Amino acid sequence: MKTKIKIITGLIAVWIMSSFVYTASALERKVEIKFNRPKCTTHTIEEIKGLCELKDLDCSWEKKEVAKEEPKKTVSVEAEIRKIAKEKCKDMGDFCIDDLVAMAWVESRFNCNAVGDSGKSIGCYQIHLGYHKNIKKEQAKNLDFAIDWTLNRLKSKGYPKYRSIAIMSHNGTPNTSRTLAYLRAVNNYK
Repeated sequence: MKTKIKIITGLIAVWIMSSFVYTASALERKVEIKFNRPKCTTHTIEEIKGLCELKDLDCSWEKKEVAKEEPKKTVSVEAEIRKIAKEKCKDMGDFCIDDLVAMAWVESRFNCNAVGDSGKSIGCYQIHLGYHKNIKKEQAKNLDFAIDWTLNRLKSKGYPKYRSIAIMSHNGTPNTSRTLAYLRAVNNYK
């Protein structure tokens, strides 16, 4: 695992071998630096100390061993959408799950922090807060809430019987060039 570290207000970049943490105190700030490289590729500790002296900084160093961290398991947003949608779509079938996944991809590329429409559309499903004033920004970013809200909105527009109209309605007025392109993008997802 490569670790590039900047210390002392971005002055020095360090890559070095070890499983230690060095704490540098410079300009009244403490900075912890983890070194996990197989070999030194830029500065040694002595070089860093020399740079501190050259820049007239008061740098003190202390070395302590740290426990190795287990790698974190990440779940893709697509997998999370599928899991939540499976629960919400229940008796509607896999097409419902696929539609919700495709809509999130088309709207935000699965970025639940996405902001569009000059800051008015938020989250994986780009819920427009200007049109839906009862929804808060945090809710639009919350995947479970956004899936539930989107599915309920689709149903209110006749989903699944009027699937195309419902999906286009999520993006605007149905059957305009923009919403027809949106529907094509949803239909063409994977």
